[in-house]
Amino acid sequence: LPEHSPTPYPQLVPTDVTLRAIIDLLAAESLHAEIPLVLTWMRALNVRPSKTTIATALVHWMDVSMDSPFIERVKGKRRRDPYAMLVQWLDDWVGSRNMPGRQEISAEMQRSAYYKDVQYLDVIRDRVHVAESRRAANSHSSSYEE
Repeated sequence: LPEHSPTPYPQLVPTDVTLRAIIDLLAAESLHAEIPLVLTWMRALNVRPSKTTIATALVHWMDVSMDSPFIERVKGKRRRDPYAMLVQWLDDWVGSRNMPGRQEISAEMQRSAYYKDVQYLDVIRDRVHVAESRRAANSHSSSYEE
């Protein structure tokens, strides 16, 4: 193969950084339920997650796995909390010393909030653009009716 030709098969090198990017991509596409699967792949492939990657996974998982205190009371203590189960699984795998602390979780929460805001602004911009296009089309067609 020539030096700059594309490879015949797409490749992904499983590293901490690339798998963290996959976790972010899953969250951006509202596929949060797949996040534990990526962590399972990491473990099976012997890729040790950094505290940043674990914080990223936990913050995104928190969005979909934690109920409000009222709902938790209604459910009772019989149900196991999916967030706590993931934290325990990660702690068993990487050890307490390698789990993110408040600083890492806080930094990831801020990063996540920023990107959620950006995505929300993109949605608003798209809706405004559609509304303006409709209004322009309606005003253009009404000028022919006069």
